[in-house]
Amino acid sequence: MKARIATTAFALTGGLFLTQAAQAGVIVTIEAPGVTSSQTPLSVGGVETFNGLVGVATTFSTDFGTGGAITGTYTGFDNFQGSTYTFVTPGDQYGGAGGSDYADTYGSYSLDLSSTLNPGGVTYFGLYLSAIDFGNEIQLYDGATLAQTLTASNLYAHLTDPAYLGDQFGEPFVFINFYATGATAFDKVVISEFCCGGLESDNHTVGFYTAITGAEVPEPAAWALMIAGFGLTGAALRRRRAQIA
Repeated sequence: MKARIATTAFALTGGLFLTQAAQAGVIVTIEAPGVTSSQTPLSVGGVETFNGLVGVATTFSTDFGTGGAITGTYTGFDNFQGSTYTFVTPGDQYGGAGGSDYADTYGSYSLDLSSTLNPGGVTYFGLYLSAIDFGNEIQLYDGATLAQTLTASNLYAHLTDPAYLGDQFGEPFVFINFYATGATAFDKVVISEFCCGGLESDNHTVGFYTAITGAEVPEPAAWALMIAGFGLTGAALRRRRAQIA
């Protein structure tokens, strides 16, 4: 049995946003409910589905079906360290697009990316993130620079449609897109779980995007400015009403 957080635990957080320590040069979007694979058009790209990889060794490589244009090396699977481990598991209620095999971690693993088309890496990474809990974290690197940190402590503020919620605990399921902009590229992804159960993901998609899809997840700073703006507007309206009265 996997340790899970009850739906009520989400409610106790007061509807926090999906938090992201996002840096300039990265756009994050989420797809519509029920989408389990990338909708982003790619000039060159491919998918790792994890199908047939149950029991995979600690390190394995893939070209995502790109014929070698993009290659990736996963490190950390079958890495048992006490209660911390990472593995590929058959599809169940917690993950696996369409009931397929998926990656699950109770610790951390990494994906190192390279491309014959761009020495810096790829411009797109997407994944189906399922049964999301407070401990989930995804980091994307551009060389030695941490380009993006996405901490899925609570998704209700963005995933208000009940169609996003699944399994008996009502945890969110969503496909997430990461787009590198400007001179940014992704050459490493670190996927971690810190507290509350596994981080389940599937359909890891990489490539070079030609358009952006999904609904953008705003930066925390942007939301703070928007909230402050709403507050100033409300104060101005209250003063105006007082003057009229």
